Amino acid sequence: MAGCAGVPGGTGTGPQITASLSSVNFGTVTAGNINSQPIVISNTGSASLTISQFAVTGKGFSTTGLTAPLTIQARQSVSFSVAFKPSSTSTASGSISLVSNAPNSPLSIALSGRGGTATHSLSVSPSTLAFGDVAVGTNTSQDVSLTNTGTSNITISGVSLKGAGFSGSGVNSGLILTPNQTAALSVTFDPKTKGAVTGSIAISSNAGNSPQLVSVSGTGSVSHSVALSWVPSNSPKIKGYNVYRGTVLGSYAKLNSSIVEEASYRDASIEVGHNLTYYYVVTAVNSKSKESTKSDPVAVLVP
Repeated sequence: MAGCAGVPGGTGTGPQITASLSSVNFGTVTAGNINSQPIVISNTGSASLTISQFAVTGKGFSTTGLTAPLTIQARQSVSFSVAFKPSSTSTASGSISLVSNAPNSPLSIALSGRGGTATHSLSVSPSTLAFGDVAVGTNTSQDVSLTNTGTSNITISGVSLKGAGFSGSGVNSGLILTPNQTAALSVTFDPKTKGAVTGSIAISSNAGNSPQLVSVSGTGSVSHSVALSWVPSNSPKIKGYNVYRGTVLGSYAKLNSSIVEEASYRDASIEVGHNLTYYYVVTAVNSKSKESTKSDPVAVLVP
């Protein structure tokens, strides 16, 4: 029983009994589970209220925190809880009856509820993870959300991943999800070799739709960088350089988006595995953005 608290308002003479709820509808509660609601009983009168007895009727209904006899002083209140624990899937109704020395005794509070069937369902989203290109030696992660969409607890019994370079964390065997609870499974792709990889994640549980499957895919890529350097111009009018690249002598495309101020450049946009020869040339750029003729080409073979 909660401690007494003042009740605002009320102009009655003698004891007056009121309840914060005139009825309690528990809705659907899974059979075997319990749902409880608080109720506040107030004495809005000017004299002591004595509850001499109370009774609870209806299958599956019970109260805690209320004993009789109970005296509530004028303009004070007490609270207790009423619970519904259905044992079957049938509809139940009942009431709480409070007998007191108030003029409106007995005070009745209607109770109702329905027992629901226990369901075990797990939602997994997304069902597909595509990591795209990931450089060998690096990794990237994405999350899969596991949500209990049933009415009973879900117990994760295992998470199994297939596919080279894929791993998971954040969800372990034995994890329990209550209804509507969500957990995040972090999936990481850490390719060790170049090439496309496919795989899957199997999430096992006591859900009726177990195991849940998530398909995963990614491609391990290998990049190559070429470090270039040249003798800088000694002309004070030269403000920087442009760097060009091509796979055919005489046909080049500019690599830098802004002028290169130093006499060096690193080209990190080459992918290995094509066994190509790349040709590089450099031009000097003056303060009027005019370029010099192209330098002699430098050839670099990238296997």
